[in-house]
Amino acid sequence: MNYTKTVLCLANSRKYQGRCVAGKVYEAGVFGEWVRPVTTRAWEAIDPGDYAYGNGSYPEVMDVIDIPFVERRPKSCQTENHLMDTSRHWRKAGRLAWGDLEKGVDCVDSLWVNGYKSSLGQNDRIPEECADSMANSLLLVRSTDLSLLVSTIPMPFGETKRQIRAQFHFNRIAYNIVVTDLYIEARCENRKDGAYPVPEAYVCVSIGEPIEGNRYKLAAAIITPNRAGQEK
Repeated sequence: MNYTKTVLCLANSRKYQGRCVAGKVYEAGVFGEWVRPVTTRAWEAIDPGDYAYGNGSYPEVMDVIDIPFVERRPKSCQTENHLMDTSRHWRKAGRLAWGDLEKGVDCVDSLWVNGYKSSLGQNDRIPEECADSMANSLLLVRSTDLSLLVSTIPMPFGETKRQIRAQFHFNRIAYNIVVTDLYIEARCENRKDGAYPVPEAYVCVSIGEPIEGNRYKLAAAIITPNRAGQEK
């Protein structure tokens, strides 16, 4: 049976050749469960045409959106997944103010399992068998010491790629995770390699698809006061 959920958008990030959007149910000023819209495409990614508003514009982080669904579609730790009804447009129902976001923070001690890292990260990796037993894959936390690390990464055959990582502490635990936030990537595109402090931010952390036996923690959105204040 088809249904609609009103969701506060807390992530609009890249996912292979498509997009990953996620947020929390938000009705009458109250935050509810996490929701990640998915499709039947490869990696369940969303095509830009799937999530446009009726006027042709696209959702932004902090938009409150009515999203049509077909059914729940949980997959391993991504228990928040719901299959979209791609025949219907999303509808913007409002926009949240920065001061109201604090109520949506998740009360957790850590970002899932720690102690595993990639070559460039810190507490950014979880073995797949461990991750797949977890009950959720999305969290919203607040940071007051976040830095964006912009670097040029060597690739095979002499090529390079730009990478942005989020470095911060949460409950005195250090994290260094890849940023997949499209908004942040666009604003760091022409920056020189280096560290750029972000004094105050909320971070939407997501667990990504498995890669060679591991899943990775991703900064799917970095929400700052300036970004939250934008009117779309």
